[in-house]
Amino acid sequence: MNNPIFNTARIFLQNKYQFATPLELFKHLITNSNYFLTQRLKNDSNDELLYKLIFIAGFHERRNCGNIVKEFSQNCLIQIRDRIEDMAMDIPTLIQAFLAMSNVLLDDEKIVSSILKQLKDQEDQITLKQFHSIQHCLYKLGRQNNYWSSKACDAMTHNLTTIVIQDYVQYLHIASNLYQIGLFQEEHLIKLLDILYYKLGKQQKHIYLSKFTFQFAQMMFNLYPEIINQPLNQLSCNPNTPFQMYFQFLKRDYQVCRQILQRKKIGVSIDYFENENFPYLLRLREDSISRTQTLLEAEIIQILQKLQLKFLKFQKVLIYDIDFKVMDNYVINCNGPLHFISTLDGQIKQKSFNTVMQYRHLKALETQNVIDFDFFDWKEEDSLEYKISKIKKLLNLI
Repeated sequence: MNNPIFNTARIFLQNKYQFATPLELFKHLITNSNYFLTQRLKNDSNDELLYKLIFIAGFHERRNCGNIVKEFSQNCLIQIRDRIEDMAMDIPTLIQAFLAMSNVLLDDEKIVSSILKQLKDQEDQITLKQFHSIQHCLYKLGRQNNYWSSKACDAMTHNLTTIVIQDYVQYLHIASNLYQIGLFQEEHLIKLLDILYYKLGKQQKHIYLSKFTFQFAQMMFNLYPEIINQPLNQLSCNPNTPFQMYFQFLKRDYQVCRQILQRKKIGVSIDYFENENFPYLLRLREDSISRTQTLLEAEIIQILQKLQLKFLKFQKVLIYDIDFKVMDNYVINCNGPLHFISTLDGQIKQKSFNTVMQYRHLKALETQNVIDFDFFDWKEEDSLEYKISKIKKLLNLI
């Protein structure tokens, strides 16, 4: 990761715990909970406490062990909350701490208010990319902040030549999702699409990084939901959509992104290069840490087996990695704690905007019945009979 603050945290912890690679360090930290016990964290310096949070919540493999990372990050943030008024941080460190919180969907009014206040005090030094990062953090934490949203939008629209296309598409996929849930104005979205038209038209090198392809497809589903059920060679948009004029221009990139995503397997990232230096080159990267099965998933497997239902684990549907495909026409996603924004006191605030977006896209499929199963839909102590009855009802078996 080419991020100075993250790298500072990584180097500090690698030196302290004597690990040659970041992956070895990450595996060591998440399998040794004593590093994140309250008393241990209380004895950590401010720097070490921040570095632990920034590293475990920023390491790219965190998604494959999200519940553990969220728990350890929560312990770090509780200590940071007690010290935040005495922790003077520069802009990059403030933003990296904010990103760590948003990565694990942990919100706290005292910490967020302090971060935003310190950022506002140094606002004249904030870069375009940093404005984008602030807006991204607020979005992931489900926060609406007109001041920072306006600042990010102004920064995006007044820096056409310097903004990176990958960052711009990420911003547009956020804006288009907020538009779908009534939190972003149509005229502002049209203005952003005008800029995308300009940016893509000027781009000579076509590089489809894994994150870009996924977010571009999500953006297109948000703008043109009707294409979710259309074959790639027969695409058309609703003539009444306010975004019709951009469809033909965006269609080709969408088709490329979808074809790349169709080749993507679970646990693998794909980058596609379509330029004079690397014509038609695919680059594949496998995750180093395998996705772990949660307790909720294990319980559902037990129930599906008991009911003697045909099912497949960890399948791809549309562009998403889903947990179970049952009887060919049911999709079950198990939403653990990492799908919900929660406070440091354990209170669930809401489902994340990205989880809501995924559900909306899958629900639009004409060939699948989609079930979002949340980790609090039953308690561990509930009887097996109760759990079986709940699954049977969801699958229309009773």
